Amino acid sequence: MKFTFGFNASDVLCSFLEQKLEIINNAIFAYSIINKGNISEIFIASNYHDDWVKMYLDNKLQYVDPVVVMALRRCSPFVWNEDMSIFSNIKFTEVFALSRTFDIVNGYTFVLHDYDNNLVTLSLLIDKDAKNETEAEIKKNKSQLQLLLIEIHEKTVMFFDDNNKAPSLNDALFTARETEVLYWCSLGKTYSEISIILGISPRTVKFHMARVKSKLGVVNAKQAIRLSSELGLIKSPRSLG
Repeated sequence: MKFTFGFNASDVLCSFLEQKLEIINNAIFAYSIINKGNISEIFIASNYHDDWVKMYLDNKLQYVDPVVVMALRRCSPFVWNEDMSIFSNIKFTEVFALSRTFDIVNGYTFVLHDYDNNLVTLSLLIDKDAKNETEAEIKKNKSQLQLLLIEIHEKTVMFFDDNNKAPSLNDALFTARETEVLYWCSLGKTYSEISIILGISPRTVKFHMARVKSKLGVVNAKQAIRLSSELGLIKSPRSLG
């Protein structure tokens, strides 16, 4: 599903959520939908800083957001903070370094995987000055909040245009060449073997893989492959044609 909205759907959804979330004192939230088939497709409705949402979208942080990675592997709600690590030796310092400037360091995320292959989340920011109180309120109303996520998502799909047009490759995190290199690396090919397959030098293969690692915020190819697999970013070259 392509996330194409008519009129101010985000504002409408924010107003609806603010009313429903009165059970949580001064709730600060972010409701998001991500296409699991193409993570570049994302919609966010939030009552937090517009600058944060813009920065998140402009920098495509959903690709390296540990909350997103965790949500992709979960069905139940979970608490998170800036110290969370999804895989051993991988800490998503870039995202939390940016979020810290907006005082986003703790939260509680509710998860829904819908029939159209979307990851849907409702994240509630936990104020560091009232951490215990806010977290207690969320836990007390956990079942109600999970049902709210289902309800709001049903309302959201009413706003979507029925547009199944395939996304442009330009919307993706990786270039076509980076995607090819990542694919062959995931199959266990060496840089020398990939250079022969793609008709480029081993040095160029290494350069493209370095770009992949940089974009994912990891330190080696093994971590890049593992995280890319979790995010559904490994594509066969045939699927790019």
